[in-house]
Amino acid sequence: MDSNAIPVKKARNRIKYRQTAFPTQTYGANPPGTDTIYVLDYGSEYNSNPFSGNGWRFSGKQFKAKSGTGGDYLRWTSYIDSGRVGNYNEAYATKNSGTIQGTALEIGVPIWNSEGNLGQIYYAYNPLAGTYYNVANING
Repeated sequence: MDSNAIPVKKARNRIKYRQTAFPTQTYGANPPGTDTIYVLDYGSEYNSNPFSGNGWRFSGKQFKAKSGTGGDYLRWTSYIDSGRVGNYNEAYATKNSGTIQGTALEIGVPIWNSEGNLGQIYYAYNPLAGTYYNVANING
């Protein structure tokens, strides 16, 4: 049995809570530009507000690990619905070419991702209401 598995009833309650406790935001229909880079210090993390929408939806920021904090990897986790993480070119190509690019994020499964010195962007297609992500500059 998967150690991350929870009963369906509990998952539904979590979704219902997130949908009512936090206002949803329809995030951008386009990838954020380089003027939106958010640098994460080592040991810090960022939790997005819940969001939803039709079509591809993108985080409002690009994320990078602070220089000198052990590398370019960030840990990403998508909640409520799956998502993807990639750089601007991958996010833009996914939206416009019909070919999905970037690293897939399964619901609740942390993935360490690096885009070298490029910013990292979260994106999802028709995300369920309440979908949110966590990105962290941490080890393990």
